[in-house]
Formats: sequence, structure tokens, C-alpha cells
Amino acid sequence: MPDEHQHSHRCLTVKETARRLGVCPHTVYTLVREGDLPAFRVRNQWRVNETALDQYMNTENPTPSAP
Repeated sequence: MPDEHQHSHRCLTVKETARRLGVCPHTVYTLVREGDLPAFRVRNQWRVNETALDQYMNTENPTPSAP
């Protein structure tokens, strides 16, 4: 029986992350570059841990405001 508190080790692409956040992929790159969203590189592509994304989405203001 799986542990209910087990953390997800699933990694999402930038495109998958953008879809979940409801933003364009460029916004995900900006969030990563500014240190707002933890991510790591696999060869030449960025990946976001699903647990880190869930934590980010549960913050008070998860997406940048429109100018």
C-alpha cells in the first residue's frame, strides 16, 4: 500500500507546467529565471518537479500580474 505522504517525483516539461498554470511557456521560463519556480535542467531542457509546482500554485499569488 503506497504511503499517503509520499512525495511525487514526477517531473513536468515547461509546456506541461505552463498548461497547469494557465500561462504561456515563456512565463514559466521567466518564473524559473527569477527564482520563483524551482526547476532543473535535463540536458538542454528545463524540468519542474510536480511537488514543487503544487507548492508554488498554493502560494498567495502564484502567477505574475499583468502589466
